[in-house]
Amino acid sequence: MSSLKETSPVTSLQTLLSQTRDLLSLITDEQYTKCTASTQSGTGSHIRHTLDHIQALLAGRNGNPIDYDTRERNTTVERSRMSAIDAIDLLIKDLNSLSEQDLNKTVELHLLLSPFHPRYRTTSTIGRELAFVMHHAIHHNAIIAMLLRNLEVDIPDFFGFAPATIEVLS
Repeated sequence: MSSLKETSPVTSLQTLLSQTRDLLSLITDEQYTKCTASTQSGTGSHIRHTLDHIQALLAGRNGNPIDYDTRERNTTVERSRMSAIDAIDLLIKDLNSLSEQDLNKTVELHLLLSPFHPRYRTTSTIGRELAFVMHHAIHHNAIIAMLLRNLEVDIPDFFGFAPATIEVLS
């Protein structure tokens, strides 16, 4: 049976971020920012988007509402692979500040479900939101893998695969 530490969403997200950082060390700056004819975004856009969600979650740990929809675009992280690696390293470190008790802490969410209506407000927990941002990151990593394969980059096995898919395939 696994210990809480081994199955913690904190540890799982840190591992996912480390895998993402490792992938970024394998590609060039041009590959990081390249948009193909069929897409309007490149790897950098997806990395920035993912990291923004994690930052929004961490901003909510001290009682601030979590709002995944209010974020900057075209930031340095989106344009610079090294800035993204630095941001990932910082997030991995920041995630260490979360304790097992924090996972059950109630947080307020503000969600934009329609551009024509005010934000929906609800509650969740830090643990549930960690699971959400991790699965959200996996989804974007799958897109990143597809984008980079189109640029003929060799992607590590299972990068962008959901844990349930890896479990079935293993």
